[in-house]
Amino acid sequence: MNESTSSIRTIVVTGAAGGIGAATGNHLRAQGHRVIGVDLAGVDVAADLGTPTGRAALVDAVRGLAPGGIDGIVANAGVHRQDSATVRVNYFGAVATLEGLRSLLRPAAPRAVLVTSRAVLLPVDDDVVEACLAGDEERAARLVDALPGNAEHLAYASSKRAAGRWLRRTAPTADWAGAGIPLNAVAPGWVNTPMTARDRTPEEISRVMAARPMPLGGRAEPDDVVPAIAYFLSPANTRVTGQTLIVDGGGETLMCHEDIWVGTAR
Repeated sequence: MNESTSSIRTIVVTGAAGGIGAATGNHLRAQGHRVIGVDLAGVDVAADLGTPTGRAALVDAVRGLAPGGIDGIVANAGVHRQDSATVRVNYFGAVATLEGLRSLLRPAAPRAVLVTSRAVLLPVDDDVVEACLAGDEERAARLVDALPGNAEHLAYASSKRAAGRWLRRTAPTADWAGAGIPLNAVAPGWVNTPMTARDRTPEEISRVMAARPMPLGGRAEPDDVVPAIAYFLSPANTRVTGQTLIVDGGGETLMCHEDIWVGTAR
């Protein structure tokens, strides 16, 4: 069934004030769906997903705005910083969004999408990742705050790797797949957003692109990522779950090379 002719769905999108979140919201509204946007300000729900209070407020606000339930979740909110906010938002905020709103999903065609990053493929701090997966937010935050001052990318990659691993261990469980809820991730490469442009000179951007190229089309715009998110949200996706779709113009193929199956499926 074409998405534009399907029944109206209610989708929660975090990080909705700009970048990929705003583009996703605009696309869904153009398809006739209702979007409940979440961000720090300027949207339907103002909530700081870096705090337990903000995460609880998100769930309460969505429940109040959609008493009949929701049909989809896009956990998109994220930050790229050198301090513990990176792990508090990118991992604990994302997981709390998905877990907190799961019970509000209506049974007809529930869908959930996590927006991660191609950074899941980069080096990480294993202790940070394991603290996240153990649910120990304060330890994870302390470990990130103790990283060297030039380790911004390490903190970011660790938060995204942890979220990606959480998704793979969670998607096939009874609470998600067993309840008929596909849970997938979209992992963009470099996307032109305010976050990626922050404090970077054109020379720095060129160096990053040279080190981590995107052969098909170069740097992406937020709208380029939306079709992948929209598919995972669609009722048409009935059998794909636990997957991370890397939307980076083929850059991942250069980073990971041709044989990604070595040592898998034990």
